Amino acid sequence: MHSNTRSFSVRPLLVATVATLALPLTACGTESADAPSSSPTPPTAASSAADSPTTSTSAHAAAESTSTSPSTRATAATPRTHAANSENELPAGFLGTPSAEDQPLTYSEAGELIPVSVRTGAHEGYERVVIEFSGSGKPGWYTQYTTTPTAQGSGFAIDYPGEIALVIGVEGTPWPSTPEAAGRFLDPAFFPGANADTGVVAGVEYTNTFEAQSQFIIGLNRRVPYAVTYLEEPSRLVIDFLV
Repeated sequence: MHSNTRSFSVRPLLVATVATLALPLTACGTESADAPSSSPTPPTAASSAADSPTTSTSAHAAAESTSTSPSTRATAATPRTHAANSENELPAGFLGTPSAEDQPLTYSEAGELIPVSVRTGAHEGYERVVIEFSGSGKPGWYTQYTTTPTAQGSGFAIDYPGEIALVIGVEGTPWPSTPEAAGRFLDPAFFPGANADTGVVAGVEYTNTFEAQSQFIIGLNRRVPYAVTYLEEPSRLVIDFLV
């Protein structure tokens, strides 16, 4: 567990990105409809939503099974070997083509997206993080693996759970122009991993949104291949990690 001072009024270091795709998957646990929220809520039962990809790479069935609440940070997890590392061996429901490399920035389409919720889920062979948005447009994003994540603009060190962090910077999320829209904007918070004690995803930190970019720090118990996919209805980024 890395512990450092964190800031919530900063601007991201653009670094890496991946755009992959998605289809529906069978999630572990009881399935129910996902509903976006304006702020994190206490963890309850796992939830799910049918995934229909809007980009084109590979096809795997998938359904989201997730938890939606900020909580106390998880401690260290027991390492495990990831289930597969090639497309032909991917677990059922995994979205996209996994890679352990950083991904450069993909630019967003014009619009005003508002991050409204973060969910995590544990599935057979992989774990999932979902960042959901309301509003119009399509996000761009970058990713970066690091053990020393820093806050946007200020460069201040960011606290995160686990041994390594995957930084996700999401473009196309300007601060809303109306009080009503601003009220739906996700508050900076920590969201625990669905299987934080024994899995890969220890938790997700939403740090802030600055100059139309939102920064998320995913704390991981070890570095593994992952894929990022954009889905619509509702608009969301799905990040799958092989375990």
